[in-house]
Amino acid sequence: MDIVISERLRPYTHFSASYVILPKTSFRLKIFPARIEIDDLSCYPEKPLCRISLTFAKVDLLEHFLVQQDLEKACVFISGKMGKEIVNFSISSQEDRKGITLSFKRVIGTFVSLTCSGKWSDNQTFTLNKGECISIGEMGASSSIGIESAAFLPQIDRLSLGNNKQQDFDLIFRRGDFKEIFPLWHRLGQLIPNNWPPTSCGTASLLKECEKAIRASAKEHILKHFKRLFVAGFESTLSPSLLDTHYNGFPLPFVETAASPLVLLTEGAKLIRSLFVQEAENTLYILPSLPPEFHAGRLLNVKCELGFLSLEWTKKEIRRIKFYAVKDGLLNFHFASHEKSFAFWSCNGTTSHCQLTKMSIEVMANHCYWLYNFKR
Repeated sequence: MDIVISERLRPYTHFSASYVILPKTSFRLKIFPARIEIDDLSCYPEKPLCRISLTFAKVDLLEHFLVQQDLEKACVFISGKMGKEIVNFSISSQEDRKGITLSFKRVIGTFVSLTCSGKWSDNQTFTLNKGECISIGEMGASSSIGIESAAFLPQIDRLSLGNNKQQDFDLIFRRGDFKEIFPLWHRLGQLIPNNWPPTSCGTASLLKECEKAIRASAKEHILKHFKRLFVAGFESTLSPSLLDTHYNGFPLPFVETAASPLVLLTEGAKLIRSLFVQEAENTLYILPSLPPEFHAGRLLNVKCELGFLSLEWTKKEIRRIKFYAVKDGLLNFHFASHEKSFAFWSCNGTTSHCQLTKMSIEVMANHCYWLYNFKR
């Protein structure tokens, strides 16, 4: 009876010079077949941190080039092929200091040579073999043997809107379907630091327009505002920018130097969640601003004041809700659609039936509660 999402979010691109945000950091990576540029997006304009040049033991055209942003393991994978040989390595964040780690699972030939320059490193060169890794950051660069373990992921919620298409960044951007875009945006926005000062300059002003539409519950017009923000504020790889680099002609305020474009991801993720769940004074508002385009979907493990909420809806109506309480309290549910009655079940086996669209439940810590069989 549990609510689960089997979809895994690992968008990718085959294009060289693609921008990719490294999860758990404020870094933007610009990845070429033999070069990686790392910039810090914590302010405007971005700060160049490091430039890494790669030289393989065998020199030839790198084919089947792939850059994959793995939002399940919070890292970026790069792979390619020269003849019958394959290069495969990952880039992940460092838990103990500001920097990155490159872990080489496979290399072309017998070794790969890396030359690092910039703020993090002063033209240092390292030679790495298969199974070795290099750490580069504020404290300099150093190499070691052994692949780094995956980064620890925080407890975050997950969204699915029924999409099963290939997660090719460029095709996603071209199609402009928010059933594909929102789950990626929502998860990436939770996997980067969220300590940027609020701003309404540049494309962030379009973020404010999305917020106004949600507050007004203008369900038919919400995605129109998100579309403007998405087209003007993001590259095709969900790399944010306070400047409209596509020159769509939107009148935008002047960009301040203290502003960070990452607010488009972090604040955007909060707004996306608010379409499906909102909380105020221990009252959970379910599907308060659901756009009509999202006729079905699931949202798991939303952190609330008293616990964690998971919900599933179909045909624009609630199908079932799961709430796991972490502490005792009185919890109110308020449904924005036309549900008039539903069955209620708690983990102690009691079942009740309610005729109200607004319901109060006395929850106990470490207990699970289900709402289901919704009827008009």
